[in-house]
Amino acid sequence: LTALRKELANPTGFIALKNNEITATPNGHMLQYNTPAPYQPQTSAEGWARVIGSIKADGGLSFLAHPFDEPWIYSGLESPANVIPEYAEVTGFEIVNGTIATRAQNRMAQELWDRYNISGWKRYVGVVNTDGHTKDQVAEVFNALLMDSLSEENIYDAYANGRLYASTGPQLRYTLGGADMGGTAYIPGDTG
Repeated sequence: LTALRKELANPTGFIALKNNEITATPNGHMLQYNTPAPYQPQTSAEGWARVIGSIKADGGLSFLAHPFDEPWIYSGLESPANVIPEYAEVTGFEIVNGTIATRAQNRMAQELWDRYNISGWKRYVGVVNTDGHTKDQVAEVFNALLMDSLSEENIYDAYANGRLYASTGPQLRYTLGGADMGGTAYIPGDTG
């Protein structure tokens, strides 16, 4: 962590991305990536569905941030068992927040992410964040991305396609059944 902080103070090979938090207190705290348009916070599931649709139409990515942390619990998602179609088009979910959410809230976010993934609507990406509002909170947890080279386009592509994993320190690179991170590994005999 100390070495990373020194690197961030004098970055080499570091890309700063322009992204946004869309906050409605109560009822939601969304992470918006790769689109400059400002979107208005919402207090209903239907309103958030419109924002998610607009972000997607503009080529951006959206992630529901710490969905079970008061007061930002999204309308309709009061329990991880609530898998509702209004959030079906979101890119993914913040499954660990290293600063704000409790362990129980992070577990609930992971369960929600899992339930959305088994819903059959699409594949959802799980990300982690420090929610670092001060320099001392940076890099407590991080997303490690699989990319051919460091570029803004490759970063957004890795987030969009789930070519990442979350960590608090160890770094991995893996292939499973011939599929790299974010790819699809098939079970022998599986036709789908």
